[in-house]
Amino acid sequence: MKILVVEQDETKSNRLCVICEELKGSCDQAFDLDRGLELATANKYDMILVGHYGAKSATKNMVTNLRLECGVPLIVLSEDNDVASKIELLNSGADSFLTSDFTDEELLAVIKSVLRRYYKDFGVNLYEFKSLQVNFFERSVKINGEDVQIVAKMYDLFEYLIRNKEIILSKNTLFNRVWGFESETTFSVVEVYISKLRKLLEKGELAGQLLTIKNAGYCWTEKDTSANI
Repeated sequence: MKILVVEQDETKSNRLCVICEELKGSCDQAFDLDRGLELATANKYDMILVGHYGAKSATKNMVTNLRLECGVPLIVLSEDNDVASKIELLNSGADSFLTSDFTDEELLAVIKSVLRRYYKDFGVNLYEFKSLQVNFFERSVKINGEDVQIVAKMYDLFEYLIRNKEIILSKNTLFNRVWGFESETTFSVVEVYISKLRKLLEKGELAGQLLTIKNAGYCWTEKDTSANI
């Protein structure tokens, strides 16, 4: 789970990130709208939270631009409790709206509600396929019932592939999702981690499920790949 928080107040932004930690994911922060839009369009996020930015038009434009640039779940958190403003922001593309007096539990519940509408497997904590078992909540991997040692970035890569099974994901998409476009490393790190991941999967004779699609990217599949080996 990767979330972007766009909030000019650092204290409020940090609070939002702490709340989002309940989802066992990572949180990026932007303290102005332009930066938020830049990060949102360059990276792959599961959710974006947009705080209050004074003028109604500024927040509305941000929401409109985000909806045009990316189809990501979007929640607005505002100090403005005016019904007309809520309607305007929802019509501009926000999926939900909360006023600034929300409790941590309320925000977390709204986030989960919106995510369930977008992602059919959200809330599913255990993935099992043949000899493989991945616990999304514990961020752990087992093969043939034995724990597999896997570094954080490799786990993030693997989970994203699994959650998007049967979909071809480009190297650029995987890099931006796992490492972020501002990372000092290069795109070649994706190939390196895919190779290492395949070696781990060989323990359960699962390496063939992680496909390389020439000139397109990579794909985790549950289909029989024996004919291609």
